[in-house]
Amino acid sequence: MTIFQEVIERPRGYKPPAPDFNTEHMKVFLAYLEETEVQIKFRALMRQLFSLPMLPYNPYPGFALRFSGLEERWARNTKFS
Repeated sequence: MTIFQEVIERPRGYKPPAPDFNTEHMKVFLAYLEETEVQIKFRALMRQLFSLPMLPYNPYPGFALRFSGLEERWARNTKFS
């Protein structure tokens, strides 16, 4: 077997999260969503987007620009244990 024929073991299959999503990472993520009101702001942005007479070709750069500061602001105000 040459170096190019070596078999790489990879985990197979999807591992779903815990059934109740009650993990430490999920708690931090849900706290982020609540404190930054990302869902509320995203809905408002979608309403604004769909009220335009013509949709932009690619709305994602605008989304990224409008939401880029939320994580930074939240991380500065959050104390991690």
